Amino acid sequence: AVVSTQSTGNSIVYIVSVTLQLNTFVINYRGHPYMESLRENKPLCYSSLFTAGFMIILTFGIMPEVNTEFSLLVLPESMQNEVFMALLLDSVLTFSLDRLLLIICGDAKLKPLY
Repeated sequence: AVVSTQSTGNSIVYIVSVTLQLNTFVINYRGHPYMESLRENKPLCYSSLFTAGFMIILTFGIMPEVNTEFSLLVLPESMQNEVFMALLLDSVLTFSLDRLLLIICGDAKLKPLY
């Protein structure tokens, strides 16, 4: 049997972990020349946007019944903005650092062995 304990901490951990996984995947997705770009890959683009929007809904408790369905508590108003700003800051800084390192280090390209 799965034991679920609702708490503010568990709710925050869930929201943060899903957002971090989304950031990791989207920021590391390189696209061309081996895959479609994120904008061209409509299903991936839309599912990423949907997930980000869904995390906003959970963070701000916009639809409390959804939080309840996921065994999450609606965060206190004082925490909602803090969690959102932390996630937004993480997303922006991670993306910025990734792009800065691409400029400094360049894209890694495999050289032929012959």
